[in-house]
Amino acid sequence: MNNKTAEKIQQGAQFIIEDEDWGFIIRGTSKSSLRTTIAQVSAWITATLLFLAALGLWIAPAISAGQDIVYIKAGASIFFVTIGILLLSYSVRGTKSEFHFDDVRHEAREVIVNRSGAPTELTCYDFQDLDGVTIRRLNKDKKAETLLLSYKNGMHFVPVISGDSQDLIELKKRVLMHLGERETPKVSLKSTGQTKKLFGEKIMSNAA
Repeated sequence: MNNKTAEKIQQGAQFIIEDEDWGFIIRGTSKSSLRTTIAQVSAWITATLLFLAALGLWIAPAISAGQDIVYIKAGASIFFVTIGILLLSYSVRGTKSEFHFDDVRHEAREVIVNRSGAPTELTCYDFQDLDGVTIRRLNKDKKAETLLLSYKNGMHFVPVISGDSQDLIELKKRVLMHLGERETPKVSLKSTGQTKKLFGEKIMSNAA
């Protein structure tokens, strides 16, 4: 088993950094909402009932053993099992994503971990396509700011984690150390001649 160390940048920080042999993980510390927990428990209970219903169609005494009844049972069983599998998948699905910075494979991965601990990769970014790291406040109504990765010359910004400004500054230094320090490119919209939307705000091109 690999040795791991979980480090809070500051007391009360909204995320932790977990060191791995291949790099490090950025993981939020906030808990899942009560509404999400209730929804997943309800999905698990419903899935169990559907599986039992599908099984009961075959073990319960049949009123008729005709061919039509068999077809109806088969169709209902397939329907119950299909819906049950979907609900069961939702009930064990993780609710928060985390970022893995892998120095071995030279990539940053957004991963979601389900309740059994199995990871599912959502997106993957090669280090050579990440050309900057910035900190911005995406929601003016909240004090928390967000660490963003500039992807492919600023054409896309990838939100990594939100938190206190000072915590994010320390995290930014660490991310840059792994990516290799480089100048953050300025977003240019001159070539498009169109209105674009960035972080919820409209930005007008100044192209002629």
